[in-house]
Amino acid sequence: MKITLSILLVTTFLTANSVYANTEKVSISIGQLEKNVTTLDRNILLQQTQHSTTSNSTLLPTIGIERQRFITERKTDKTISANQKGAQKVSTSFTHDDYQFSIFDAQSTLLTDVDFDGYYQGFSVRFDADYLRYDNYDTATVYAEMYLSKNGGPWLHYFTTENFIIHSDDSTDDYEVITTLVDGYSSDNYDVLIDLYEVGYTDIVATYSSDDSNALYALPLESANYDITEPDVVIIESYSEGHGGGSFSWLLLLPAIVITIKRLTKKFH
Repeated sequence: MKITLSILLVTTFLTANSVYANTEKVSISIGQLEKNVTTLDRNILLQQTQHSTTSNSTLLPTIGIERQRFITERKTDKTISANQKGAQKVSTSFTHDDYQFSIFDAQSTLLTDVDFDGYYQGFSVRFDADYLRYDNYDTATVYAEMYLSKNGGPWLHYFTTENFIIHSDDSTDDYEVITTLVDGYSSDNYDVLIDLYEVGYTDIVATYSSDDSNALYALPLESANYDITEPDVVIIESYSEGHGGGSFSWLLLLPAIVITIKRLTKKFH
């Protein structure tokens, strides 16, 4: 009986994850070096992601694709692109004893919760990528692919950063991504994963996720189509004497009757 129940729970979990992964997810993100982002800039960037569905927006939405599928398609696209340009095939291996990539740290910030239910449609992720070499060439050009996982489910892609330069373990080259979830992300806890790439190579050079930092674990998120405020509803009930409402009506009139009696008493005295 216990074995059957366990199998049922696992099957239910896998089925739910499969349905979730196959439901279209839409998000809008914008990113830049964190040192260039002030509080005012952050608010402006957030507003840009929230209004990005307008026809004149320069920001393009991202459709959530499962991580392994995204990596496979990405490698194929880059290899075809390199071959079409007559370049050498893009390397699929990245190992060297003289240098090392890593993501030292990451932080998350919850930004927008319109209906105040504790789940946010807007959030940001900041991460510090490092490039350590044992010579004088300690600068690299990189970019990151970012993913969300709902409550331990499959990792779904939500943003590709632009290329940016990192220098050794310098903390001033932190990168920040501001995101608004537009559609398809139901209210739940989400983890974040970051894959770092060096420009010109197809393999991941560093990965950082909720396994490495609680700052990327169980973020309470939902897309804008769930983050909606309902108008206040005022219910006015009427009572009739035929339905036991007579005594209630008299109670409502009682203050007026008392005031009238006091006035009459005062008048005749």
